[in-house]
Amino acid sequence: MLVLGGFAYWLWWIADIGDPCVPAPDIACDPADHPDRFRIQTFVTAVGAVAVFGAGYFTYRRAVAAESQAVVANKQAKHLGAQVQVQAEQTKHLGEQVKVANRQIDQQREEHATERYGRAIEQLGHDQIEVRIGGLYALEALAVDSAERWAATRCTRTWLPT
Repeated sequence: MLVLGGFAYWLWWIADIGDPCVPAPDIACDPADHPDRFRIQTFVTAVGAVAVFGAGYFTYRRAVAAESQAVVANKQAKHLGAQVQVQAEQTKHLGEQVKVANRQIDQQREEHATERYGRAIEQLGHDQIEVRIGGLYALEALAVDSAERWAATRCTRTWLPT
């Protein structure tokens, strides 16, 4: 910038181009022959060159900044991709845990139903009539629970994949 300012100062004040044209009766002055014409044209050309180089410099700086942003964005995208992959693996693992838990719950239900069935059968073989009637009610409750469970299982199987 300092060099450009020094060149402009030299061009405008120090460079001696010649005396201005003084019109006389026998001499005609043409504006194209004006001694400051060279200074003005050179100054305008120099300003234009500085503008072009300045625009090129700032374009280069913007391209470098955009490239560094692209590198950062690429790293972030890779990091997010790795996080998504980890989340997918965790989701798959959780799905497997849910399946295991559902199997355990079903097994516990079956064990409980078997235990209830065994107690009801024992009650049917008891000597007292009240205990036998209680065994019949227990079998009825077990049948109702089993029917509800089978209906829920059928409904779940039609809507959810197994």
